[in-house]
Amino acid sequence: MSYKHLFVVGALMCSTNYSLAETKIEHQCTDALFDVARVLMAEKSTLKINQAIIKSTKYAKVRQYIRTKWIPTIKSNPDFTPNSFVIDAEKYIKECAQFATPK
Repeated sequence: MSYKHLFVVGALMCSTNYSLAETKIEHQCTDALFDVARVLMAEKSTLKINQAIIKSTKYAKVRQYIRTKWIPTIKSNPDFTPNSFVIDAEKYIKECAQFATPK
């Protein structure tokens, strides 16, 4: 096998790993946002919301996005309902994935 073939195989493996990592991050964002939204609807306690954030994901960047960007946005919107979250979920997930994806 020539070096060209090894280089192409290595490049494909690297690009595949990067795309899988992005998919994992999007999946973590999806799960975390839905879990935290459910708790936000039921609880007002900051402690319980923080516990839900910790339980929902293992990625620190996803947790940081939820705490610093998403929750303040949601709390400032008086019209936020579970239905509005479901409608805009894809937008929130993309924002979360962009924030959490390593650069």
